[in-house]
Amino acid sequence: MDTHQKKHSIYEFLNKKGVPHLFGYLKRIIIFLCIICNCLPTPFLEASQLNSITSAIIISVPIKPYVDAADGATEFLNKHNLIAEKYFLSDYDGKLDKLIEIFDHRRINACIAIGPEAARFLWDRYPQMSMVKVYAMVLHPEKVIQGQTGCFGVSLNVPIQKQIQIYKKTLPNIKNIGLIFDPINNSEFAEDAINVGRSMGIDIILLKVKTRKDIPIVLERNWKRMDCLWLIPDKTVISESIIKYIIKQSITHQIPVIGYNRFFYDSGAAVSLVYSYEKIGKQAGRMMIKLGNDKFCDSVIPAYDLLLNEEVLNTLSIPFTK
Repeated sequence: MDTHQKKHSIYEFLNKKGVPHLFGYLKRIIIFLCIICNCLPTPFLEASQLNSITSAIIISVPIKPYVDAADGATEFLNKHNLIAEKYFLSDYDGKLDKLIEIFDHRRINACIAIGPEAARFLWDRYPQMSMVKVYAMVLHPEKVIQGQTGCFGVSLNVPIQKQIQIYKKTLPNIKNIGLIFDPINNSEFAEDAINVGRSMGIDIILLKVKTRKDIPIVLERNWKRMDCLWLIPDKTVISESIIKYIIKQSITHQIPVIGYNRFFYDSGAAVSLVYSYEKIGKQAGRMMIKLGNDKFCDSVIPAYDLLLNEEVLNTLSIPFTK
């Protein structure tokens, strides 16, 4: 039997066994798998796309909140097989050209900037969209990064509506909240707080001060008008000694204080909305990867913890919910 006859005989054998149908089924399965693979969502960036050579974290100054945020970002990126080298901007004071040289030499194409100074440096030096840039721990990013498009990151701004919702839920009997501030620093915040509070049945009482000497006078005039005092970031009002003074006076007048970091809580504030710096760093890391994949990501509220000083609340006989 010649070779042609052998091939023909084999084909007839396979045809009798239904093997062509098997081949057809296999072909359909392969096509189906290809369709499914194309429909799957884009995975996180591979390490080959963002690695220790091309990614970095730049930190304004080596203070604990910034370092904690950087550690959080590092931990998150490491879990996705990404390594980002850390640089402190303060180490290059007066010699930014050296830092730029390092970035250019290592072809950094993805970076997290922690703190306003680091964010300003990153966007000023690398305005192009070719670098994936994310900021974190910036109070007013729109003021720090001006005239730029495609700015993404985790600010230190919890929306006013969210804050008042939290305080109303936590202190359900509170109806009149005193807000102490310098109009030069926080007039816009105060106006927004009035409008949001009104829509939620809360009366925001504006306690305006121009200097720190005004604080005792303004408070004394308004103790009876409020059943809670809200302290916000304001360079005229806030210092360690003034915080302790205000909280002491508030407790004397049976008024709970709302603060915004651990120091307020430790000083006797009844409620403190405390940023979780490490979690904020993880949010920034997640955002960097998302931007690398999709070139866009949704804004997020910075991670925080709500600390209730139950001892103070019970002492003041203030009802509260956890």
